[in-house]
Formats: sequence, C-alpha cells, structure tokens
Amino acid sequence: MIRRDYILRLIDLAAEFVLKAAGFRKDGLRVEAEQTLAEGFKSLVGMDANPAAPMALSDLVSLLGSDPDKMIAAAKLLEAEPATRGRALALFLEVHLLDGKAEYLNRTDDVHRLLQTFADAGEDVPLELEAAIARFEGKPR
Repeated sequence: MIRRDYILRLIDLAAEFVLKAAGFRKDGLRVEAEQTLAEGFKSLVGMDANPAAPMALSDLVSLLGSDPDKMIAAAKLLEAEPATRGRALALFLEVHLLDGKAEYLNRTDDVHRLLQTFADAGEDVPLELEAAIARFEGKPR
C-alpha cells in the first residue's frame, strides 16, 4: 500500500510539471517548457538530463535502474512532447509487461491512450515497439 501511494504521488508530481510546461508552451515559451520538463525529470527521476535529448530506450531503462516507479514518472514527463512520446510508450510497455507486477503497475490505460494519440496524429508507432505492443495485445510475434 505504501508503494502504491508513493507511485500515485510521483504521478501527481509529474502531472504538475507537465501542466506547468503546457502553460509555457501555450504562451509560446518553448524554452521554459523544456526547462520545466528537465526540472521534473531531475526532481522525479533523479536524472540530470534533457528528457527530449535522443537516448536509446535500453540506455534510459539502465539509467532508471529498472525501477518501475521511476519509469512511470519518466514516461509521464516524456509523453508531454510529441518527439518523446515513443519513449514514453516504451516505458509504459516495459512496466506493464513486468512479470509478477503489482496491480497498481498496470499501465493498460496509459498504453491505450498513447496508441490512440499516435493514431489521432496520423503517426506511426516506432518500429522497435512492435514486439512489445504485440505482447501487450496478447498476439504472437
């Protein structure tokens, strides 16, 4: 129960950073929006990195230490920018597909929301995620 409360608090904090960044973006303050997301990344995930910087998923997972709570917080921040939504989806899939995970780590809604976002934008889901998506959907590879 304590762990569930912890992840819910991380998600709430991530949402605060995302909303603040969205406000900056709406006002045309792109640099401030990116700085806010970077600040959120450092505060919530403990990484002093630009979340929009190109980084391989395997490197990102290694940096997060395979901690599902940090992966969820990072994904919430990454989904705020179109350029990093693929990595957000990858992290949500990574957590969702963990063996023996607790119910609060179920990321079905997050995965469906991001898949719909890609579809609504007419964008293709990154090819490297096809196998994970097939596993998520219960389809054989």
